[in-house]
Amino acid sequence: MTGEWQDLAACRGHDPKIFCKDGQKGSYQLAKRFCAVCPVIGTCLEAALSEEGATPRNFRACIRGGKTPEERHDIHMGRRPAPAARLVPA
Repeated sequence: MTGEWQDLAACRGHDPKIFCKDGQKGSYQLAKRFCAVCPVIGTCLEAALSEEGATPRNFRACIRGGKTPEERHDIHMGRRPAPAARLVPA
């Protein structure tokens, strides 16, 4: 990661287990505190969304860009273009 945005991340050098708690409710609080003061939180979130793409909710993991796997899935779903309307014969 040398010389990249990750070098500026508030989480750099901390135990990754803080950010990946197997989805246990309430376990992401410390991770979100790191993210709240991170100077590259937006870049981190965009990287996560780009890498995960249409990955189903249950295959996403860890806090990335200050968001839980579920929150990132919801963001992705909100960015998807609406399906084209089907014309129904009258």
